[in-house]
This record gives sequence, C-alpha cells and structure tokens, in this order.
Amino acid sequence: MAQDPNRRANRIEISRRALIRGVCGDFYATAEDLSLTGVRVRVPRSELRIAEGADLATAAAIVQTRIGSRCVIELGLRQMSRGVARKVEIVRLVLPTGCPDSLDLGCQFEEALTDEECRALRVELPDEETEATVRSSLSWEDESRPPLDPALTVDKVDALFDVETTHKPGPSERIPRRTLRVVLTAAVEGRAAAPLTCTAESLSVSTILLRIAADHAETWLAGRRDLSEVAQVVELDYGSWPDLEITDGARRLWRGGARVFGLEMGDAGDQDIFLRLVFSRRLREQELERICRAA
Repeated sequence: MAQDPNRRANRIEISRRALIRGVCGDFYATAEDLSLTGVRVRVPRSELRIAEGADLATAAAIVQTRIGSRCVIELGLRQMSRGVARKVEIVRLVLPTGCPDSLDLGCQFEEALTDEECRALRVELPDEETEATVRSSLSWEDESRPPLDPALTVDKVDALFDVETTHKPGPSERIPRRTLRVVLTAAVEGRAAAPLTCTAESLSVSTILLRIAADHAETWLAGRRDLSEVAQVVELDYGSWPDLEITDGARRLWRGGARVFGLEMGDAGDQDIFLRLVFSRRLREQELERICRAA
C-alpha cells in the first residue's frame, strides 16, 4: 500500500509560539510538531474569524482568503528577537473533532531546516536515516503501535482509547492488509457528481482515512491542486456529509453517512489526495468485525 507522503519525515512534538504572516495580516498560532521539512500549527478559530460550526470548505475558503495557500511562518519567537522564518505551502487542513475552537494546518517548507536553525530553535530533529522513536502526531495513524485486534469489541476499544476527543488515530485504528474500496456519493439530491471511488487507508470505530488516487483526482478535479479549491469541489459535488459504501470488491461491508473534517494534498512525488471523515455514528461491534475480517 502506498505511503502517506507526510510520513517520509520523522517529526517531534513541540509546543512553541508561531506567527503566520498571511495575505491579510499576522496570525498567532502554536506549532504542535516539527520535522526538517514541515510543521503542523494549531490556529485558534477566533484568529481567522471562523465560526465553530463551519464546515471544511468554509474554513478552507477563509484560510485561503486571510492566509493564502502559501505564506511565511516564524517559529521560536522570543520577546526581544525574531524566530526562524520559513516559506511554506499549506498542504493539510483539519478541523479537530476534540478541539472545536481551533484548526490544524499542515505546512510543507519550501526549504528544509538547517542544522543552525535547529540549534536556534533548540530542537534536535531526527534525519531520514534515524529510526523513528518519536511519536508522529502529524501522521494519520501511529505506526509504532500494533494494529487493532479484530477480536476487540467496540466497548473494549472505547475503554482503552478516547476516540471521540481526538482526531489523531492511535492503536484503535486498523490499517487494512488489503484494499478496501470506498464509494463516496452525495447524500443530498440535486448534486450531479458521479460516485467517487477511493481506497481506505485506515479506519477506527469513529473515523476513516480515504485515499483518492492521482489519476482519479486529476480527472475529477480538472487539474485543480490548491487546497481551498479542492475543498470547494468536495463540498459542491458531495457535500459536508456524503454517503460512504465500504466494500471488499465483491461484497458491501458497510454503508452510512460521514462528515468530512480533514483534507490533505500529496506532494510533488505523490499526487494522491487524502480525505478524513468521521462516521455519523460509531461502527457497531458486528460492523467493525466484518470490516476487519475482510481487511
């Protein structure tokens, strides 16, 4: 199975003030994790004037208007000195389900951090040759933990993991061993878009990560690669609450509604697109078991 492009770089968790220099001014944020090639920042919705109930497309449009698809981020701000500044491209937008007053922006540096800049930030970042021993909180799943045992029931999973209060999947998420096809359709009548076929990269009792292959994305999006534009197309074609049908290619395993809360664009070497959705209700024990066994 293809790798999520943002797993190529090892990341460390940090909590540092950050300043986003956007097209409509400066916005304060918190850098949540960092690698040599990117950073995830958490921005209060109040900074961007995004209402708490706003959907992903609305949030993406406001981010595009106020910050832009590319901007400058300063890290390591101190009272009497400026921090390390980097030009970035925003490649991920997530509305954390457990943090309704904030949004997360995944940013890719135009140029990797240098050793001198890492020292200035007082961080020691692992390079690509270093075995990952730190938690990769920007990844959709934590690969250092074992996959979900199919024998686990929903009650047991819920007792172990707080799946409702965080958008970052942990050990409650299963990575399919073989391809699960997911067909995404509009739940609202009147939308003319054809069903969109994706693959399930991972899923838990409450969330699912979908990969839209580059060739499908190219045809569907007609060449659009800007995150805000893609979010608008998703909203126009399928809405914030599309219907999903999970199959193993021959059998329907599950069907129901889900809300889009995350979008990520692949990098230059991986043009796939990733959508993150939260199910309208948690999967029942027999549903989870059926999907896990199929996977």
